[in-house]
Order: sequence, then C-alpha cells, then structure tokens
Amino acid sequence: PPSAAEVPVIKPSKTTLSNIVSLFDTPWGRTPRTVAEVAKALEVNAVPDRIETVSTYLRRLVKRGELRRIEKEGRWGYFRILTE
Repeated sequence: PPSAAEVPVIKPSKTTLSNIVSLFDTPWGRTPRTVAEVAKALEVNAVPDRIETVSTYLRRLVKRGELRRIEKEGRWGYFRILTE
C-alpha cells in the first residue's frame, strides 16, 4: 500500500469527481493507479468515499477520455495522458 508521503496533496473540492480529477492532474496520476490506490489517496486528503463510488467515477472519466486504463496485475490501473 502507498505511504501517505507518496500521495499528492490536493485542494479538497465538494465533489469526489473533482477530487479524483485533481489527483490525476498531478505527476502521481501519470502512473497507473488501482481503484484502491485512488480511494486511499482520497482518504489521505481527508475526502474519503466508498470504493464503489470511486470505481464508478474512474470508469466515467475513462469513457469521457479524461483517463486511460490498462490491466495491472489483474486489476485495472487508471492514469492520465498529458496532452501538451
């Protein structure tokens, strides 16, 4: 499991979706992250949510093209491709 030191600090927003987007806007989000890692990162930032909710938002972000996903050790890993 990631240590709190490895998790980016984000400015908490009112919505879980915004908080997830903020996490993936950091360099941390360029490495494939599992649903559990994303949920843990939200918890570390004092904006926890249920794993099912986090999973639903991650799938929506993939569908919208904001995140990509690859299989990582039998689980989905979500990440952001920076378009610059």
